[in-house]
Amino acid sequence: MDIASSLHTHFGFDAFRTGQEEAIQSLLNRQHTLAIMPTGAGKSLIYCLANFAIVVASDAEMGGTWAGATETLKNKWVPVFVLEHAKMSEGNKLLLQRGALPFPHPFKEPPVKLPEWMKTKAASLPAEPGQPSLF
Repeated sequence: MDIASSLHTHFGFDAFRTGQEEAIQSLLNRQHTLAIMPTGAGKSLIYCLANFAIVVASDAEMGGTWAGATETLKNKWVPVFVLEHAKMSEGNKLLLQRGALPFPHPFKEPPVKLPEWMKTKAASLPAEPGQPSLF
């Protein structure tokens, strides 16, 4: 089954939004993938397929970033990290209270160490993520 057919079969969508297909193909190719997407761009679909999700800024109790992050936390699809700093938004604070992991700002390690750092931090979670299987 190709990814367009899977999109329709599993999610009921006829087409990808801008950037989704490229990000998903990169994930399926087991590449480190960074997808920066605005509110309403369809990040929830990416969250449930990635190894980790990082929330930079979220409104509290509203918006697509909030909805995707809370849905991901609830379903335990993947570990959710939230950018943590002195001036972070109320949404970020609430996501941390709901079980997201803090992602320090600034990140003091070399970028090449990020995947292993995230894997180590995520290992502290009580349950394994439950990513859906699409293929």
